[in-house]
Amino acid sequence: MLHLCPLRPESFLKHFHTVIFENAQGLLLDGNMEKGREFTTPSTTGMGKVFQTVESVFEGADAEVCYITRSYLTRHGDGPMEHEIRGSQIRNLLPGVGADATNVGNSFQGSLRYGMMDADLLIKRIENDYANSSVPCRNFYRSSLMVTHLNEYAGVDPDLLADRFGTVYLSDGRTGQDVMTYSGQARKQCG
Repeated sequence: MLHLCPLRPESFLKHFHTVIFENAQGLLLDGNMEKGREFTTPSTTGMGKVFQTVESVFEGADAEVCYITRSYLTRHGDGPMEHEIRGSQIRNLLPGVGADATNVGNSFQGSLRYGMMDADLLIKRIENDYANSSVPCRNFYRSSLMVTHLNEYAGVDPDLLADRFGTVYLSDGRTGQDVMTYSGQARKQCG
């Protein structure tokens, strides 16, 4: 892997006009969480490490932090699950969700579980992720949100989310042509 992806110093990022970071999935799976720690991953899933890198390399950058979520919740195996639905509730409340060949039950992850997304709780989790960044801020950050799988469940209020995030991307398919954008003005400098 090191041959394909050689390590570079953080300063290498300055050679590029646009830098995209991809982080671990699931704010509810962050290994730094106190509650439910036995059901988390051993990684940082929020923006903390990315924030630290941006702050150490750039000054005055305009950074978009885009959180991505399905229009409903999923979780493998045991652990807390808010607004969980089971059996016929899945078919009734998430009519577009079908068999997923990439998420079959197995001895390592358990079965895939489903829940209804609560936009207010999602907003609080993301705001908490921002609040946990303790590094002094030298850059501007715009939060945005991408909601995927709208072709499986479309019961998301984009106006509520746009009021908080400024920009909301909505996806109801598999390509970039399936993405719609709601825009607002949310922008903050921390420090």
